[in-house]
Amino acid sequence: MDPFNSRGELSPEEQVWQDILERAYAAVDARNPAGVIAAVTGHPRFASTFWSLPLLQYAIESGAVGVVGALLGAGVPADAVDELGATPLMIAAAVGNIEIVRMLLDDGADPNVLPEQHDRDVDPGRCGRSALYEALIRGHRAVIDLLTPVTRSDIRSLADEAAARDRSQRS
Repeated sequence: MDPFNSRGELSPEEQVWQDILERAYAAVDARNPAGVIAAVTGHPRFASTFWSLPLLQYAIESGAVGVVGALLGAGVPADAVDELGATPLMIAAAVGNIEIVRMLLDDGADPNVLPEQHDRDVDPGRCGRSALYEALIRGHRAVIDLLTPVTRSDIRSLADEAAARDRSQRS
């Protein structure tokens, strides 16, 4: 369904959803968990990870720990995978936020997910980029120490290989 009318304006339903998203993202910026939940609660689109996962990813990238917790508590899955094969745990590991990484693990995030498991178009030279890889390549020692023992040995090996490959390509 086209969200625009014949004059190129958002339909009333789409405008309502746009307003909800604007309030939700503003609440993330304000580090206001209650505001995020108030903005999206009850809207059927929020039940879909297509809409809720980007909001969770934004909260992780912003370091909004309380908002991440609220979104997980509202049912946004910690182990959701986006269209590129990335997970919230990968993003948190890349950012280096140990508190969010721990929160996601406690909520069931799988550290053994690889993008190539979910995206058939991943360049073979980019394989092995798990959450551990994201921490390794950026030198987030505390995150590395947390993820290493909970990551399978085969995924650890792939992460080490990918990080070494990517470091050598930067040189």
